[in-house]
Amino acid sequence: DVMAALEAEDDLIGMKAQAPSSSGGGGARKQSAAVSSESITLKIEEKIVVKMTKDGSLDGFEAKGDLKMTINDGDATFPRVQVQTGGNKNFQFKTHPNINRGLWTEENVLAHKDQSKSFPVGNELGILKWRLPSGKQSELPISITCWPSASGSGSQVSMEYESESSLEISNLRVIVPCGGSASVTECSEGQARYLGKNGTVEWRGGVGDDSNP
Repeated sequence: DVMAALEAEDDLIGMKAQAPSSSGGGGARKQSAAVSSESITLKIEEKIVVKMTKDGSLDGFEAKGDLKMTINDGDATFPRVQVQTGGNKNFQFKTHPNINRGLWTEENVLAHKDQSKSFPVGNELGILKWRLPSGKQSELPISITCWPSASGSGSQVSMEYESESSLEISNLRVIVPCGGSASVTECSEGQARYLGKNGTVEWRGGVGDDSNP
């Protein structure tokens, strides 16, 4: 996930769970019925931390993500999750210790390292983590513009953001450093506050998607 670009490059949305087959990997392997979307839940969470200069240029970028799996059906406790990682070689992946690393390295398949053992039912398990240590400004999910203007002995800053990404953006947090003390006089959307200890203004938004540009 990271932005429209990562949606295409990472392509983690295209993951599917499959029943184990008798080919490849070696070792005992229990057969199960075909896994439906109701039998297994896959959840992707991704967090992006971005640092930008006052003129809007990208100064720092890091994305971290997790893939979590929940088995909902006792007949689906031997899944094989096929992952399409795309062509971006900068992604760094790490599997859970109970995941078969050889199968992941060779086929991008997530399965139990001991294929005679099943995954537990009803527990959410983190099975894959990934990290992107750097990125391009065009890959960001939103663009932010600040409009400063003089106001008496101080200055007033209006900030706006917009998104052209089809991805849903949640828990959006923007931190603006201030040269001195500040106060928030108006916030038409989300919540804003001045943090005197850090000398920053923090703005938190809800969910930004197509219905909330």
